[in-house]
Amino acid sequence: MFFSNGQFWSERATYGNRSGSHKKNQRISRRKFLACIPLVFAVQQISEGFVWLSLTHAGYQYLHSAAMYTYLIFAQVVWPVYVTASHIAARKKSTGERKYFPYCLQ
Repeated sequence: MFFSNGQFWSERATYGNRSGSHKKNQRISRRKFLACIPLVFAVQQISEGFVWLSLTHAGYQYLHSAAMYTYLIFAQVVWPVYVTASHIAARKKSTGERKYFPYCLQ
């Protein structure tokens, strides 16, 4: 039992947090990979926007091939790999998931 705030913080600094928060923080950090999916989707949508702009406006014609290839790389490579990997990273590690990961990409 603590009688003062200073006593509480000195105890915490001396012994650290032994309440198992390390596992909790580890679980949250594994989910950050999954939580970044909207950011990856935003990059893909920006590249798609430049594809449409380059088709309708002559001023953006120089961006057409770069934006098109960026969009296709996201659609064909990034999404299948990133979504599969983020779901596997968010879950607990097991040998079965690691063993069957290459088959999820087909």
